[in-house]
Amino acid sequence: MKRILILFLVLINHLSFSQETTSCAILYFGNKAITLKAPNGWILDCESGLESGINAVFYKSGKTWVNAKTVMYLKFASLNIEKQRNINDLISYDITQFKENYEGIKINTKEKIELEKFNGIIKYFGGGTYESFEYLAYLDLKEFAIMTVISSRSKSDLDTNYSDFMSLLKSIRVINIEFRNKD
Repeated sequence: MKRILILFLVLINHLSFSQETTSCAILYFGNKAITLKAPNGWILDCESGLESGINAVFYKSGKTWVNAKTVMYLKFASLNIEKQRNINDLISYDITQFKENYEGIKINTKEKIELEKFNGIIKYFGGGTYESFEYLAYLDLKEFAIMTVISSRSKSDLDTNYSDFMSLLKSIRVINIEFRNKD
């Protein structure tokens, strides 16, 4: 119990922030957790996407998850399931699904990224019968992936907000958690 309390205090110290200007969260997946911080001018909402299996959603101040022109969201994907053993399997699966469901969609690599303790790749999805424009960052944590998306109804708005997307990605920190029984 002391270790959990100490971990909590360290996190609070690490995540010191003013509630008026920023929003932070700790999200859990298995024996890992991540901290993340909404970019300036964005709202972090950990409830609006739950019914869709989305762990956290972001939208501009003054908007909502439903009415925002551009949104960001984050979800976890296991890399320990059949046909999805690594980040490349996950990316291949997504590309296949998009191509099967959206005629004429364009998919290409935007860039490879290196963050604090993990790497990733950002893919572009848009055009054809797909009515949104998205950059999807696949962040590889070996046991699971963090799929972070910026999605817009406008390609120009998507590109205008790309720096905020990168700010969100750079804010992600991974925490190892050790659960022990009291026995």
